Formats: sequence, structure tokens, C-alpha cells
Amino acid sequence: MPKRLKGFEDELRALGREIARRREELGLTQAELATRCKLSTDGVVRIEVARSAPTAISLFGLARALGCSPADFFQKQPKRAPAVQRVAALLEDQEDEVVDTAAACVRAIVKLTAARRPPPLPELPEGQSRRQT
Repeated sequence: MPKRLKGFEDELRALGREIARRREELGLTQAELATRCKLSTDGVVRIEVARSAPTAISLFGLARALGCSPADFFQKQPKRAPAVQRVAALLEDQEDEVVDTAAACVRAIVKLTAARRPPPLPELPEGQSRRQT
């Protein structure tokens, strides 16, 4: 690790792990991420394993490619399902009309799925169970 990065090892490792976690959630390889954010594959690897510190421009590119903001790399985020991450990545660079159409399709699918579910069972008084004997 270069001398100028000494003292920041923990922060750089945490940053690299977060970038790798988000990349893996999207099902991207390091090479695919590199292409999306205009870095070399080695550059992505070096950032993920904390061998180099990304520039601000690199952080913006990584964030855009991963469907988040640069600030998201530095704060704990609730985990989103991998499927949600993949959809977000697909829609990242699309025009508003495409995103709106995709959102309408997802709403329709959720509505259809909810209509097929059986209604929830009523709550039982405390101490009773639904166990069949």
C-alpha cells in the first residue's frame, strides 16, 4: 500500500468490500463493472482489495454503474434483494419513458400476484394453535 494511504487501511478495506458486495449483488464480474465505469479491470480489483484509493471521479463512475450514490458506499444500507438490484441496474441508463413503463409493468405483476394469494388466516386467541390433530 502506498505511504499516502497509510492510516486509512480499514476505511479502504470497508469501501472495497462494499463495492464488491454491490457488484456481486448485481451479478457483475469485475471486468463488467470496469467496462461500465470506464476503469480497467485491474483498477476495480485494486479498489476492491484496498490496494489503491479511488479518485472522486472513479467513485462517481462506480456508483453510477452500481445504481447507487457515492455516499452509499460509506453508510450501512438495508440490503435489497439481488433481483431488485439487477432491475435497478438494467434501468439505470434508460430514458424516463422506459423506466415509467417498467414500473407500470412491475405494479401490474405485483397486483396480479397479490390477487392470487389466499387471504390471510384470522388471528387466533392466545394459547390456541392451528395444529391439526
